[in-house]
Amino acid sequence: MDNEDAMVAMDTVYKYFDKLNEKEYKDAYNLWNSKWKKKHSYKKFKKGYKGVTHEITTISIDSSDDDKVIVEGDVATKEKGEQHSYSFIYKVKVSESGKGKITKRTLVKSY
Repeated sequence: MDNEDAMVAMDTVYKYFDKLNEKEYKDAYNLWNSKWKKKHSYKKFKKGYKGVTHEITTISIDSSDDDKVIVEGDVATKEKGEQHSYSFIYKVKVSESGKGKITKRTLVKSY
């Protein structure tokens, strides 16, 4: 596994949650690859994250093959005044120019 790719992938996930917290939904949405965006409209994406804050509590690199890195961890959220916790797995594709794009996500609510 390329350490640089692992760092880019982890940074991409941090940046993603930071952008959501800053209400910069377009920037967060643009961290997804185009294939994913075709299936999920920006309008729906933004609506789903409005008023939600995120704090990553754990994060690690699970594995990587070729140019895809699997980043997993936990995130604490505050939604409509309620606290929740989710386990996440993000698959991040790192381009030759060193940019990360999220290609897949699994989110499981812990509470």
